[in-house]
Amino acid sequence: MQTTNSASALSAFDLATGSVETLFGASVNQAYFDPLRVAGRVVFQWSGNSATRGSEPWVTDGTPAGTQPLGNLNPGGAGSFPDFLAATPSLAFFTAITPTEGRELWTTDGTCAGTRLVIDLAPGGNSGPVGRAALAGSRLVFAGSTDSNDLEPWSTDGTAAGTFQLADVQP
Repeated sequence: MQTTNSASALSAFDLATGSVETLFGASVNQAYFDPLRVAGRVVFQWSGNSATRGSEPWVTDGTPAGTQPLGNLNPGGAGSFPDFLAATPSLAFFTAITPTEGRELWTTDGTCAGTRLVIDLAPGGNSGPVGRAALAGSRLVFAGSTDSNDLEPWSTDGTAAGTFQLADVQP
């Protein structure tokens, strides 16, 4: 399956049969960015066209019935603007903006129940993770900052307990 998009629809193209199936359209106004595979599905960013849902994370298994939002992380039309970083076979890592946390690190297993904030590095609406990230085995290595330090290298397994600063390179 290959996903394609236009200003008004997200479609799945079956490479084996050559058929195209519209996953959803009409009520959306913006394409996805940086889709990732996780647990046999594709997670992506899609911007809704309403006052109740802005740019949020979505998931699809390539069928209309299997295409849904992973949550409304920043309720209202503004959206959370997820930025997908990397994926293991079972988890996708992304940053998202919420009014209470700012831009922080999130993870999803491709389900609504499995989409959650990993850690709030800079509490109170400030932003923590920024920049590029890469996988080191099943761990995500990323650049992040807290309220008390500059940008430093961090590592996570997708849990708050498994997230730590690797080094203080800018003391």
